[in-house]
Amino acid sequence: MRNTTTKTADDAPPTSLHEAEIEAGAAMAFLSEWNEEIVQFYVSRYQQYWSLPMQLQSCSSLDDLRALQQDFQATLFEDYLDEAARLSRVVKAAHKHLVPEPEADYETALLKAQQDAAAIIEQAKAQAERILASARQQAEAPVKAAAAAKETPASKRA
Repeated sequence: MRNTTTKTADDAPPTSLHEAEIEAGAAMAFLSEWNEEIVQFYVSRYQQYWSLPMQLQSCSSLDDLRALQQDFQATLFEDYLDEAARLSRVVKAAHKHLVPEPEADYETALLKAQQDAAAIIEQAKAQAERILASARQQAEAPVKAAAAAKETPASKRA
């Protein structure tokens, strides 16, 4: 049995060695920054965890313990939210380097799409007008037939 694979645009090789080096450098910079951010976050969190036993010893009542627990949880929640925002910024910054910018012809393509959409709307309006005209004719046909039927007996009497 033959092993066949299909290639996608993502599998396409870079057009030059220089582009490959740039892509590899941008990817490595992203991974380095991501890992640095994660390590700093974990170090900060571990410091907070290690200071917790000392803080627990200072509690003299259940209210103190409850307040310490609530503060710790609030700080934990805020820390994770802040870290998510920082990681998001790292990803956005890397995205600019790793994902190519849209082609300069984007504006032309967008203008053509807008023109095509306007043409489709005009065609739809013309079709709607034809449908309405046909509906009016069909609605007026019985009225005209009834009017013609009324005139016919009157002309026979004359």
